[in-house]
Amino acid sequence: MKSKRKHQQKKGTCAYCGKEAFVSDDHIPPKNLFAHPRPSNLITVPSCKKCHDNTSKDDEYFLHILSIRMDVHEHPDAKQNWKAIFESLRRLSNYKYVKYLFNERRKVDLFSRSGLYIGDTIAVKFDMDRLCKVVNRIIKGLFFLHMGAIIPAEYTITIYPIEGLNISLRDYKKDLKDFFLKFKNIEPIIIGNNVFLYKYLVASDDKYSSAWLLMFYGKVMFFALVKRMNNDL
Repeated sequence: MKSKRKHQQKKGTCAYCGKEAFVSDDHIPPKNLFAHPRPSNLITVPSCKKCHDNTSKDDEYFLHILSIRMDVHEHPDAKQNWKAIFESLRRLSNYKYVKYLFNERRKVDLFSRSGLYIGDTIAVKFDMDRLCKVVNRIIKGLFFLHMGAIIPAEYTITIYPIEGLNISLRDYKKDLKDFFLKFKNIEPIIIGNNVFLYKYLVASDDKYSSAWLLMFYGKVMFFALVKRMNNDL
């Protein structure tokens, strides 16, 4: 039976590790972000079993954290996904995960854009490294989709959550803001009901050096640079 299932799979190049292997389709971004009925233009890339295994929990965490944001939960797809999220959290197997989320809650003050205090609410402290792990996989998949190759080992992916971009810029010699502004004139690629939007730029002198702008639910943004290691920006 094992060998029969193996032969039903297709042989191809894994979008993440570049190895020739039996591959299956991996959705980027995770398809759980999209409510039913899911759009017909979901993106998939080939992934070997090793690269695909153990991604579901991170994908689930990514969905949960994005969906509970105050600026996202009114998005139609995010609202429709709440039922599935609650059912997932109620499962006995998720007891430790629910306890983890419960322990990460804290009270935070709310302020208007003008700085006026308007009350407080309960927020969940999230694991940015874990969110960026999912974004990293999405970037690798999109790179393979558009370039037809994997990102070489001597290149790194640096991810900047847009909300913290100004802080991140202090660590770099060049002003990434100018680079970021180049995206303004690029038409976005939109998947679903504005659930996922992305833009990308490729350096004219290096097909592997590139910049990516990702947006989820019309609110949550990540900026990423793919560059050769030890190259100053």
